[in-house]
Amino acid sequence: MKKIVLIIVVLILLALDLAALHDILKGEPDPYAEYGMLVVSVIVFGFLIVKWQTGKSSVKHHRNS
Repeated sequence: MKKIVLIIVVLILLALDLAALHDILKGEPDPYAEYGMLVVSVIVFGFLIVKWQTGKSSVKHHRNS
């Protein structure tokens, strides 16, 4: 169940990123919200990668014990 929620969150973030990039490339006159969305997305993806790596290393360490 956790993986399904995580996949849904990632897909939603990717869709929002694509929409923000489209607006930026289209020449949105006030692109601050789009840039903000991209920054928030990078932070969330960074958090998920760190969480995944620490979980992965703890499982690897647990298997060797």
